[in-house]
Amino acid sequence: MTKNEFLRELEILLKAEPGFLNENTPIEGLKGWDSLMNMEFRMFVEEELGRDVDGLKVERAQSVGELIALVNDLLED
Repeated sequence: MTKNEFLRELEILLKAEPGFLNENTPIEGLKGWDSLMNMEFRMFVEEELGRDVDGLKVERAQSVGELIALVNDLLED
């Protein structure tokens, strides 16, 4: 999965418009981002990329770019 594909999948998860998210998008204030979405994001990463992501790190992420950084080594260029 590429970084762009990851962003598109995250948009689907959040029910956001295509192209809405980028690495600079702040997580605070994202419609639908809450503790349940944190868990859904972690499940998505585990299912799609085969990695368990630390929930505390996801909770502390300030931007979409920081979420990407948690799995960047698993993404294709």
